[in-house]
Amino acid sequence: MISKTIVIDLETGGLDPKKNGICTVSAKVFNSNEAVKTWYIKPSDKYVYEDQALKVNNLSLESLEKKGIYLKNFLIDFAYYLNNIKEKYKVDKLYFLGHNLQFDIQFLKEAYNELHEFRNIFKNKTVSYHYKDSMITALFLRETGVLNPDSVRLESLYRYLNPDLPLKEMPFHTSYFDVLACEDVYNKMLNFVINK
Repeated sequence: MISKTIVIDLETGGLDPKKNGICTVSAKVFNSNEAVKTWYIKPSDKYVYEDQALKVNNLSLESLEKKGIYLKNFLIDFAYYLNNIKEKYKVDKLYFLGHNLQFDIQFLKEAYNELHEFRNIFKNKTVSYHYKDSMITALFLRETGVLNPDSVRLESLYRYLNPDLPLKEMPFHTSYFDVLACEDVYNKMLNFVINK
């Protein structure tokens, strides 16, 4: 069975997928030359957007209202995006890769559960229930002594695996940059194991 991996990241208005809304979603085909695709989601009265979450993600409700699309439109578009990747690369299965991906998956599942259509990417098996997680991989490699980062947070791991980068501010907690950072750290961890 031929498969492809899609790196994804979400930024949300809080930690509770039943209460807080999705703000942005970014995705990229793993180890491809394809650009990161980012969706901004319009705020909805149905959800709470906590000030602290918006501040961490460097977002505002005004900017999301201006740039965003409705959640249902995103869910449909995201399903088409994934199906187009399957067709383009002629693969049977897609896997998600992310950092602490269970968090993102909970928000996507909650959103798709409300879309009672064929486009539900989990119910119609567009994407596998199994996924790859760079945080879990880092925890495993730290336990086995292969890596020794202070923390397995994405920012800490990225800096640990890229020690020559200047210690300037980087746009972590934006879905676009976090997708690129996740792809980078996952590749570097794979190389550690291959070259060990």
